Amino acid sequence: MRRLAAAVTFACAVFAVVCPASAVVVNPFFGGHGTIDRTTPDYLWTIGDAGLTPIFGQSLIYIDAVHGFVSDGGGFGEPAQPGNWDYDMDIWGPLVSNMDLSYGGQVTYGFPVAGVFAVSWVNMVNADDHSVFNTFQVLFIGASGFTTNAGFAIAPGSVVFSYGAQGNAAGTVNITASSPETIGILLRGRVSTLQSLGVGDANGVISTADLAALRASGDPFLFNSNGAGGFDTPIAFTSVVGLVPEPAGGALLALALGGLLALRRPAAR
Repeated sequence: MRRLAAAVTFACAVFAVVCPASAVVVNPFFGGHGTIDRTTPDYLWTIGDAGLTPIFGQSLIYIDAVHGFVSDGGGFGEPAQPGNWDYDMDIWGPLVSNMDLSYGGQVTYGFPVAGVFAVSWVNMVNADDHSVFNTFQVLFIGASGFTTNAGFAIAPGSVVFSYGAQGNAAGTVNITASSPETIGILLRGRVSTLQSLGVGDANGVISTADLAALRASGDPFLFNSNGAGGFDTPIAFTSVVGLVPEPAGGALLALALGGLLALRRPAAR
């Protein structure tokens, strides 16, 4: 296994490919994605696409790149306040916080497969502590036919939060004592959090005390739609069946496997 990891690392380094953290469900750099970074004129991006309507019920959504959420009504014009859900819009926040794109990082978005919209924050820098990096993602499942690796059916209208793997340079969820963050969803005035999994409080506020529980709970996390405008109790799982790697990712894996075989092949005599 160490040789396989070394082969993957070698392939990423040689071809200057940014390898996604292993716990993120969808490769953030799937073909055809859009990107927001330090060169982007506006940190609050409005995304309009006909393919969004079956997922959101409208063709227009907003990505607040520096505050870690997607909404159907806009973004924050000021620093995020932990646990504040007093807004007249729906908010899907895998890590509502304050980040600074001028120090690096990028946000990618798009449709990795039909009926699924993904937004990923990659190597984002904390605005209060530039040594703190986060990689995280939100998936909007608008189609049927997807299940978790354990066979749990994912209903259309469901949401998945996932985070970078612990030990990855981008981190999983890293926060400072002076900069708490929030994980949660505000949908039709109702707040859904990870409190039932032992992560954060009723308002979704997480602190450094929650990091061990969050990392040990098993990410990603599924907010499965209950069909009544809300979500069932969130569950932790490993992967979504049907979200296959993009061809480029498959080629990279093949290259890595080739490197592994080369490492194991005995030298010619």
